[in-house]
Amino acid sequence: MVDKSVGAVAAEHLLECGLRRFGYYAYAVSGFPANDAEDLLTTHREGCECSTFLAPGNVITPPPDNWIHQLEQWIKSLTLPVGIMACLDGAGQHGC
Repeated sequence: MVDKSVGAVAAEHLLECGLRRFGYYAYAVSGFPANDAEDLLTTHREGCECSTFLAPGNVITPPPDNWIHQLEQWIKSLTLPVGIMACLDGAGQHGC
């Protein structure tokens, strides 16, 4: 079995879906493997784009009240179609 980070697997999946624009959403202070974000950002081909959004806080400390508005603005700023990866399932639900 090939050892790949979650970010690399996510990037490959998004590419297979025909997407060339990616987004990565995580907490600014997360403690999650940096490889996931790095691999999502780098496991793409020439001509692809990737944008990141780092939410304030972490999974234990709640972020400030205005952060969800910042997330919404980031998502609205992305050029469609786009595939977005979140650092956690719960974090991904904030963007839905």
